Amino acid sequence: MDVSILTACLGDYRPIVKAIKSYKTKYSYEIHVSGEKLYDEVKDDINFLPDPGTSVKAYNQMFKKSKGKYIFCFAGTIIPPSNMFDMIEELKRQEMRGNQLIVSSMTDDVGGICLIPPWASELANLKERPQILRWPCFSRKTLTDHFNGVIFNEHFKHHWVDNWLPTYCKLFGEEKRQVQHVRIKTIPHVSVRDHDDHDLKVYQQLIKQYKNNKSYNFNPLENIDED
Repeated sequence: MDVSILTACLGDYRPIVKAIKSYKTKYSYEIHVSGEKLYDEVKDDINFLPDPGTSVKAYNQMFKKSKGKYIFCFAGTIIPPSNMFDMIEELKRQEMRGNQLIVSSMTDDVGGICLIPPWASELANLKERPQILRWPCFSRKTLTDHFNGVIFNEHFKHHWVDNWLPTYCKLFGEEKRQVQHVRIKTIPHVSVRDHDDHDLKVYQQLIKQYKNNKSYNFNPLENIDED
């Protein structure tokens, strides 16, 4: 299996599945979806995971059931582009360069670049702010060998994961960038802001404690008082 496509979606994910199925590609792939409901019309096209309560749990549990050499992650609020499989070529280029972390991301509708906040870069003692990786793609080997077998740090719930991912890569010694010509289509939606305070604290503490742990998936709240 070349690619495992993971999507966490509390709404109607059928347009996402139908778009992917309509694209021509030489690569073999499987689609994993985590959501509240299994729709009969796409049930034969996907591996379905009932919503486990947080998007982070959803992605990590889907990854454990996946088989692809490469992993693509999509939020339920986007339609992936017809050239989405170009991401494999970027990941292969990183492998050819001898990178240890094989990671990249698609970009938004207009090719915009978002960077981690200035305060986060200062806290991490980084001279340059890494690009936020909102729709990340990985090699399985990277996730198993360097990311402790997870897509996102397990101590997040929903947010700031796309900031910690490039921050960790930069601290590790490899800067990762979006692929500008592979652009998702945003679906109008209302952002869920639950657990923002928790996730922000996780991100801040991961940066602060990285030097002592040198890990992607450690628990940064273990020795501090969590409100």
